[in-house]
Amino acid sequence: MNRTAKTTELLDALASVVNLMDEIKGNRKETLAALAICEIITGLPIHWFSNAERMMVVQVMRELHGNPSKMIQDIMDQKISYVELATNGEKHADDLCEAMKELHEQEFGSV
Repeated sequence: MNRTAKTTELLDALASVVNLMDEIKGNRKETLAALAICEIITGLPIHWFSNAERMMVVQVMRELHGNPSKMIQDIMDQKISYVELATNGEKHADDLCEAMKELHEQEFGSV
């Protein structure tokens, strides 16, 4: 499985969320940041991630949002963007996902 260092950094950040879940749940800013990471990861090609990594994303969404399917549907329907909430509208998930895909393509020749 090929992936850029930036993709690995996202997963490392999410693994930290899992380890600090109780603290993060009580902090709105940290919760939004964690859900923003999930939003970005769900916008990337699924084959970049192992089954265990995908399950970690679902676990974080379940713990911090409640319903992973609803969260993903709301993001797809553009009802909410945790990236925008976490960055006060300064960054957009689509732009970040495209940048990640471009990095991947530059490093590996394809997405």
